[in-house]
Amino acid sequence: MKKAQGVLPVVYRVLLVLVVLLGLCIVCGTVYALLRGPGRGTAPKEAGFPAVSGEKVFTGIDRIRAATGGDAPAAVILSLTFPYDPGDRFFAEELSAKVGDFRRTAVEYFASLTAGDLARLKESEIKAELLRRYNAGLRLGSIELLYFNEFMIIE
Repeated sequence: MKKAQGVLPVVYRVLLVLVVLLGLCIVCGTVYALLRGPGRGTAPKEAGFPAVSGEKVFTGIDRIRAATGGDAPAAVILSLTFPYDPGDRFFAEELSAKVGDFRRTAVEYFASLTAGDLARLKESEIKAELLRRYNAGLRLGSIELLYFNEFMIIE
């Protein structure tokens, strides 16, 4: 019994030291975050080369795989990018936040077409429709131009 009573004060001291260390970690992390300042979160994923006149190329959408509608659906593989002004921080943040919406919009667009419809469309018409749909969901700016890095229709 005496041995158990001698151990309890040691356990309490160890627990007290752990609580103090945890509190110090929280305080130090808070001070670091405050000194670091706002607006330094993740930047939009971009290519390593500048576009025209200081613009960057947004590549955060990555590769999209979609299926067309109809009785005999075709697979569509698409990778698209577009230039944007990295100086407009709010628009750049909106673009990053909308990546899921951009992907969903493209999948829905291709699902609304049959393989035959898609084969008859020109690439410029597909770009124009995707651009219209993307800009309809943006509030802080607009995308002016879309580039297809990859565009395949597999029937």
